[in-house]
Amino acid sequence: MIQVVKDLLLNLLFIIGFCSFLPMFLEQKGITVKKWLTILFFCIAIILCISFPIHLNDNFVFDLRGVPIFIGGLYGGPVPLLIYSLIAVGFRLLFGGDGSITTIIITLLHFILILAIYKRFNLLAAKEKLKLVVGLGVLSTIVVFQTPNILFGFTLQPDYWIGFGFTMILSLFILVYLIESLQEFSFLREQFIRSEKMEVVSQLAASISHEVRNPMTTIKGMLQMLKETPDLSADKKNQFITISLDELNRAEKIISDYLTYAKPTVQAAQIFDGHLEIERAINVIQPFKHELY
Repeated sequence: MIQVVKDLLLNLLFIIGFCSFLPMFLEQKGITVKKWLTILFFCIAIILCISFPIHLNDNFVFDLRGVPIFIGGLYGGPVPLLIYSLIAVGFRLLFGGDGSITTIIITLLHFILILAIYKRFNLLAAKEKLKLVVGLGVLSTIVVFQTPNILFGFTLQPDYWIGFGFTMILSLFILVYLIESLQEFSFLREQFIRSEKMEVVSQLAASISHEVRNPMTTIKGMLQMLKETPDLSADKKNQFITISLDELNRAEKIISDYLTYAKPTVQAAQIFDGHLEIERAINVIQPFKHELY
């Protein structure tokens, strides 16, 4: 009995490790890569469960391969479900024996059952999903133990039923709980990051609007000077026009920097000439000196 519990826990370790914790580290991957790597992890879990079965007697062995098939099919849909089913049947056929026939029938029944309910499953709330997988665990236990009994007349003691059923239900419950919790955590984290970005963008927008207003004010002043002082010399007019164009270029650069904020790049260091900047500021302010007196 101790060996049976040990093998069950080993199967449970494979399932939780490859079906829950490893896919958790794929969040930064693309959707396609994440999908196929998750399928790969589930397939590995199925293969490991079959490779380390639970021996009840000389004629009957079983494992928890149904857990990754159920979870992967319910969350993944028909294509992953078909892959898991083919992997389970194909790998089990390598060992031969009467168990191959049992595997084909049980996997086919599981396939039909999951295919019938996976859409409804994904529409349920987390608590309802947990209730549903408990029922699926009970149903799967009956299928796993009754199929060899019907085909070959194998009968087992009730304590084996209870032990397998409890482990099956516990495995399904733990996996669904972990997956739902991780999905909720991922959703909350995305919402938090989005709110932080919106706060930064709002502060940046306020700063940008202030920066753009300065050159716009200068341009407005230059145009008013040109309009209200028709007797300006050609040099003054050219100076005002040049300053206005410089301020427009400055405003354009500010807006361009704002638009590229979402994709910042490392820029080369540039030498800042304070003298030129002060001279430019003087040129901007100088035309207004007569209005100040």
